[in-house]
Amino acid sequence: MKLHCFELGAIQTNSYVLLIGEKAILIDTGDFTIEEQLAYIEKKEANLAAVFFTHGHFDHITALNEIVKSDKNFPIYIGKDEVEFLEKPELNLGGMFQMIISKKESELNLYKIKDGEMIDKYGIIAYHMPGHTKGEMIFYIPELNSCIVGDLIFAHGFGRTDLPTSNHKDLKRSILRLFDLLPEETLIYPGHGPSFVLKNWDKSQLF
Repeated sequence: MKLHCFELGAIQTNSYVLLIGEKAILIDTGDFTIEEQLAYIEKKEANLAAVFFTHGHFDHITALNEIVKSDKNFPIYIGKDEVEFLEKPELNLGGMFQMIISKKESELNLYKIKDGEMIDKYGIIAYHMPGHTKGEMIFYIPELNSCIVGDLIFAHGFGRTDLPTSNHKDLKRSILRLFDLLPEETLIYPGHGPSFVLKNWDKSQLF
């Protein structure tokens, strides 16, 4: 098992490829195409099996239309409370940047993830971490002692809470829960910026 990061798109969003033998999953897309990620997957002699979204903001789901253009049944994993972001530009914020991204639930092959769900075939445990958005999920990979956290926290900060469905109190609770759930040596891979070790994150900035 191996995790690789790509920094892509207009606001340098992190997109991750998790290699699991001959399978690969893509976590957040980062840009309008996933050509760079697909080239990496092909180089590693693997095949893309599924796409996971931490949350539904435009810079994380940008390639949604491309993903389903050739295969409308391609498996997409997203938090059950985040599904409407895929259809509504006023929630995914694409309209603010002239990047209209809109797909109805009926047009997609969605797996709606619940808090604490174990996705065994990919070695992932998903946790619901609202605050930046109402349905954001993080993906903990025990085998790699790693967690992909979207825009929950960054190396030197945390996600915005002035956006549709954001809530600062929820974000604070989610971050504190993160410390309760994960080992302190867990490697944290955020939606923007560098990775870091959980124990090194300064909790005092929440107060």
